[in-house]
Amino acid sequence: MKKENVIEKGMVAIKGITAMIPVLGGTLTSVWSDIDAIQAKRKHERLEEFYLSLEMEVQKIKEQINESYINQPDFLDVFEQTARHIVNERKEEKRILFRNILLSSITAKECSYDKTEKYLRILEQMNGLELLILRILQNPSEFNRQNGEKIKDPNAPTPGYRNLIIYTRTYFFHRDVERIIKCCPRRCCRKYILS
Repeated sequence: MKKENVIEKGMVAIKGITAMIPVLGGTLTSVWSDIDAIQAKRKHERLEEFYLSLEMEVQKIKEQINESYINQPDFLDVFEQTARHIVNERKEEKRILFRNILLSSITAKECSYDKTEKYLRILEQMNGLELLILRILQNPSEFNRQNGEKIKDPNAPTPGYRNLIIYTRTYFFHRDVERIIKCCPRRCCRKYILS
């Protein structure tokens, strides 16, 4: 038996047992049905949002769509899986990523349904921290810039003693190099050292 069927049958049993409680049973069953209605409405809104955004994106990329990929019966399975993931996902960022996996699959020249399903499963298992790490790794300097330069450039000048030390070391290095060059007896060595 599938996991979803077991959960659904368990929920029906719990609702039945709750309804039998003398004082609170009716109230709890009523609250439960209200929660079910709210969840159903939220899921419907997510599905509608997915369809509308998918329609807009498809209009932008309709020349790039791989017709042979979307005309196969397996595409309907991938589409249904994507919609199911989006309906059940709380975070908008992940819903957008699910949609983007589908869009990338239909525009790719060579893409298998198994590969698309694999990416959907991987994304489903990822949490917010893992998605954040991927976003950072995609373009670290851009992420840092967008988030207020949280990671400072270690080579950037900063006020205080550290700059004084760096300046002093650099100054003495240049001075010592000039002394070495001046002490060099042959002109060809000077030329080699300076280049």
